Amino acid sequence: LASNENSLGPSPQAVEAIERAAWSMHLYPDGGTWELRNKLAEHHGLSADQIIPGNGSNEILELIGHCFCRPGANVVFSAHAFIVYKLVSALFGSESREVPMADGLVHDLDAMAAAIDENTSVVFLCNPNNPTGTSCGVDAIRAFIEKIPADTLVVLDEAYAEISPAELPPSVDWLEAFPNLLICRTFSKGYGLAGMRIGYGLGSPDLI
Repeated sequence: LASNENSLGPSPQAVEAIERAAWSMHLYPDGGTWELRNKLAEHHGLSADQIIPGNGSNEILELIGHCFCRPGANVVFSAHAFIVYKLVSALFGSESREVPMADGLVHDLDAMAAAIDENTSVVFLCNPNNPTGTSCGVDAIRAFIEKIPADTLVVLDEAYAEISPAELPPSVDWLEAFPNLLICRTFSKGYGLAGMRIGYGLGSPDLI
């Protein structure tokens, strides 16, 4: 339960693909993940240079820390959001601004926006949220992103997008309007491939 592993397990087609690939494990993998990035680009209607692969989406979050977090900067996120946001902030010396949630354990987007100042380098928004399982409305998320300064990175963590019962925003369609938006996805949850450690980020080519 702590890791939210998919109890249904992986697709039999995924298992078959893994078995076939096992016979080439003596070869180093493609460090540029050309095939995966192009397949994901086709799936999302993007170009391959808008996709960054990671060792699970956790590695994407750590890469964000390497690139954007630093002493003197602050990072904004909800108090009951994914714990890695706080860990990454601390790892790179940034101040963590944990904003209390609204009633019902939902992100208080207005309070989060109010916590942003000229030293805010990253804003993390986990939707659907881990671990509360709550989601914000599409219009509310769009309005929230519009409030964030263009030089502040907005990370929309959608690790649970494929298994959410709530209506989720057409976030991929927003990338052109928001060059400071990075969307995080993973194969660990909905696809039951946590052990494979495959995640990815979607954003503008410059951001990637």
